[in-house]
Amino acid sequence: MIDLADCVEAHIVGIAVIEELKTINVAFKSQAKKRFMLVAEGVDRFVANEFREQNIVDRVEIWDSTSDSDNYRESLAALVSGSNEHSDASTWQALVDREIALVQRGEKVFVSIEAVYGASVVLLAKKVAITY
Repeated sequence: MIDLADCVEAHIVGIAVIEELKTINVAFKSQAKKRFMLVAEGVDRFVANEFREQNIVDRVEIWDSTSDSDNYRESLAALVSGSNEHSDASTWQALVDREIALVQRGEKVFVSIEAVYGASVVLLAKKVAITY
């Protein structure tokens, strides 16, 4: 399991998308001014919104094969459908169930990063790591 302790209360200082490698790098600066990155490889889906200069991280969650899908189903459905509206949930249900099955088999991980002021980064990838 990845140690996410340094992420909480750190600042998100940048996001780099390397399209040809299907990689997303989320750069952080900790309260102790230490810089590090969350590197997501094999990214299938990615959304970042309300990114601001002072994005102080409130919560980071990584769901994998050991996670209960009930804890992330709604967030994953919003990522897959591109909407927080659940009126057309049946339209996306098969795709959401397929992505959940891949997470449960350990073929993908689902990541959610939420900052204090509303910013969020959500992604679905083959693997993630923290690099210092």
